[in-house]
Amino acid sequence: MRGGAKCCDTNLSCARMEGTNLFKAVLDGANLAGAFLYGAQFLNCAQLVAARNWQSAYRDAALGCGAAIPDRPPTG
Repeated sequence: MRGGAKCCDTNLSCARMEGTNLFKAVLDGANLAGAFLYGAQFLNCAQLVAARNWQSAYRDAALGCGAAIPDRPPTG
C-alpha cells in the first residue's frame, strides 16, 4: 500500500501492514479486525477510528486512540 491510497470499505482484516506508509490513506469503513499495524508510518487516530473494528487491530501504543490494544500474538 502506498501513501494516499483509498481503502474505503476494504476488507483488511488480518492484513500484514507492519511498517506500511499510510500517509493520507483513507480507511473510512475499512475492516481492520486483527490487522497488524505495528510500525505503520503516518497513521493517526483520526484515520484509524474511521475504520471498522480498529480496536482489534494490533498496533503500537501511540495508536491507542482511547481503546485497549490487543496483546501481541505469539509468533511462529
